Amino acid sequence: TLAEQVFNNQQVKRHFHCGSFITVSQSYTVRKLLTEMIQKFCKDANEPIPKGLHEMDDKTLVTEVRQYLQSKRYLLLFDDVWKENFSDEILLALPNNNKGGRIIITTRMMQVAEYFKKSVLVHVHKLQPLSPNKAWELFCKKAFRFEPSEQCPTELEDMSKGIVEK
Repeated sequence: TLAEQVFNNQQVKRHFHCGSFITVSQSYTVRKLLTEMIQKFCKDANEPIPKGLHEMDDKTLVTEVRQYLQSKRYLLLFDDVWKENFSDEILLALPNNNKGGRIIITTRMMQVAEYFKKSVLVHVHKLQPLSPNKAWELFCKKAFRFEPSEQCPTELEDMSKGIVEK
């Protein structure tokens, strides 16, 4: 995704002490997300994972994440957020430490982005869909990359155009 490319860009990474890319999806628990964040922070910093991490209650996990991030400029990417109240659930763990930390969320649902705006200072960047011609060109380039000149075979054209329209 575009957000993932930004997150993994070395010039961007140099501006932050730590970061974490977390796939949220439709079925998540805050406990799982916080545990995953702590594991990634520790791995990236070559630090040991806190003892008893998987036995910690939610309040202790929130405290662990807050303490870890408190003195750092952090970049967090929460990918594929579906629930409007996600910000209520996760922002308790993220300190507003005036160090220039950034949170990126990706979502297919505009109401999730709008709900986030109520909680924190947010800039919503809405991706525009490709034009029909550009979408067809991209589809053919990827789906038929092993065909001569990356063109759609005639017998698959109707079905392929139906896929692109969706």
